[in-house]
Amino acid sequence: MTDLYYRLNVVAIHLPPLRERETDIAALSQYFLRKHSVAIRRNITGISEEARKKLEAYDWPGNVRELANVIERAVVLRSGPTVTLDDRYLDGSPPDGRSPRRQRSRIGKD
Repeated sequence: MTDLYYRLNVVAIHLPPLRERETDIAALSQYFLRKHSVAIRRNITGISEEARKKLEAYDWPGNVRELANVIERAVVLRSGPTVTLDDRYLDGSPPDGRSPRRQRSRIGKD
Protein backbone atom coordinates (compact mmCIF):
# COMPACT_ATOMS: atom_id res chain seq x y z
CA MET A 1 0.00 0.00 0.00
CA THR A 2 2.86 2.37 0.77
CA ASP A 3 4.27 1.78 -2.68
CA LEU A 4 0.95 2.83 -4.26
CA TYR A 5 1.00 6.07 -2.30
CA TYR A 6 4.44 6.97 -3.60
CA ARG A 7 3.49 6.00 -7.17
CA LEU A 8 0.48 8.33 -7.06
CA ASN A 9 2.16 11.11 -5.11
CA VAL A 10 4.43 12.33 -7.90
CA VAL A 11 3.07 15.88 -7.90
CA ALA A 12 1.23 17.21 -4.87
CA ILE A 13 -1.36 19.90 -5.56
CA HIS A 14 -2.71 21.94 -2.68
CA LEU A 15 -6.20 23.23 -3.33
CA PRO A 16 -7.67 25.36 -0.55
CA PRO A 17 -11.25 24.66 0.58
CA LEU A 18 -14.04 26.53 -1.17
CA ARG A 19 -14.66 28.69 1.90
CA GLU A 20 -11.22 30.20 1.29
CA ARG A 21 -11.95 30.81 -2.42
CA GLU A 22 -15.06 32.98 -2.22
CA THR A 23 -14.29 34.55 -5.60
CA ASP A 24 -14.59 31.12 -7.28
CA ILE A 25 -18.15 30.52 -6.07
CA ALA A 26 -19.89 32.64 -8.74
CA ALA A 27 -17.98 31.03 -11.61
CA LEU A 28 -18.47 27.51 -10.26
CA SER A 29 -22.18 28.20 -9.68
CA GLN A 30 -22.62 29.34 -13.29
CA TYR A 31 -20.73 26.29 -14.55
CA PHE A 32 -22.92 23.88 -12.55
CA LEU A 33 -26.04 25.81 -13.54
CA ARG A 34 -25.27 25.37 -17.26
CA LYS A 35 -24.19 21.75 -16.82
CA HIS A 36 -27.32 20.67 -14.94
CA SER A 37 -29.69 22.80 -17.05
CA VAL A 38 -28.47 21.06 -20.20
CA ALA A 39 -28.47 17.62 -18.58
CA ILE A 40 -32.12 17.79 -17.52
CA ARG A 41 -33.28 20.05 -20.37
CA ARG A 42 -34.37 23.00 -18.21
CA ASN A 43 -34.05 26.63 -19.25
CA ILE A 44 -32.52 28.05 -16.08
CA THR A 45 -30.29 30.86 -17.27
CA GLY A 46 -28.92 32.64 -14.23
CA ILE A 47 -28.60 33.27 -10.54
CA SER A 48 -29.88 36.51 -9.02
CA GLU A 49 -27.42 38.85 -7.33
CA GLU A 50 -29.01 38.21 -3.92
CA ALA A 51 -28.82 34.44 -4.38
CA ARG A 52 -25.17 34.71 -5.48
CA LYS A 53 -24.37 36.69 -2.32
CA LYS A 54 -26.09 34.04 -0.21
CA LEU A 55 -24.01 31.33 -1.89
CA GLU A 56 -20.83 33.34 -1.26
CA ALA A 57 -21.72 33.86 2.42
CA TYR A 58 -22.06 30.14 3.13
CA ASP A 59 -19.14 28.16 4.63
CA TRP A 60 -19.33 25.13 2.23
CA PRO A 61 -18.16 22.32 4.54
CA GLY A 62 -18.85 19.92 1.66
CA ASN A 63 -16.71 22.04 -0.68
CA VAL A 64 -17.35 22.01 -4.44
CA ARG A 65 -19.42 18.82 -4.31
CA GLU A 66 -21.89 20.47 -1.93
CA LEU A 67 -22.12 23.56 -4.17
CA ALA A 68 -22.76 21.33 -7.20
CA ASN A 69 -25.57 19.54 -5.32
CA VAL A 70 -27.21 22.81 -4.24
CA ILE A 71 -27.15 24.14 -7.82
CA GLU A 72 -28.46 20.84 -9.21
CA ARG A 73 -31.32 20.90 -6.69
CA ALA A 74 -32.10 24.49 -7.71
CA VAL A 75 -32.20 23.52 -11.40
CA VAL A 76 -34.45 20.53 -10.73
CA LEU A 77 -36.91 22.38 -8.49
CA ARG A 78 -36.91 25.90 -10.00
CA SER A 79 -39.84 26.80 -12.25
CA GLY A 80 -38.58 30.16 -13.55
CA PRO A 81 -35.47 31.08 -15.55
CA THR A 82 -33.46 32.48 -12.62
CA VAL A 83 -32.43 31.05 -9.25
CA THR A 84 -33.49 33.61 -6.65
CA LEU A 85 -32.95 34.23 -2.95
CA ASP A 86 -36.51 33.25 -2.05
CA ASP A 87 -35.98 29.70 -3.32
CA ARG A 88 -36.27 27.43 -0.27
CA TYR A 89 -34.05 24.76 -1.78
CA LEU A 90 -31.15 27.22 -2.06
CA ASP A 91 -30.47 26.93 1.67
CA GLY A 92 -29.85 23.17 1.48
CA SER A 93 -32.10 22.33 4.41
CA PRO A 94 -33.77 18.93 4.31
CA PRO A 95 -37.49 19.03 3.42
CA ASP A 96 -38.54 18.79 7.08
CA GLY A 97 -36.35 21.79 7.97
CA ARG A 98 -34.65 20.06 10.92
CA SER A 99 -31.08 21.06 10.08
CA PRO A 100 -30.64 24.67 8.98
CA ARG A 101 -27.39 25.55 7.23
CA ARG A 102 -24.93 27.51 9.25
CA GLN A 103 -23.58 30.78 7.95
CA ARG A 104 -19.92 31.68 8.19
CA SER A 105 -19.15 34.68 10.30
CA ARG A 106 -18.64 37.74 8.13
CA ILE A 107 -16.84 39.74 10.85
CA GLY A 108 -14.55 42.26 9.25
CA LYS A 109 -15.96 41.76 5.75
CA ASP A 110 -18.69 44.39 5.90
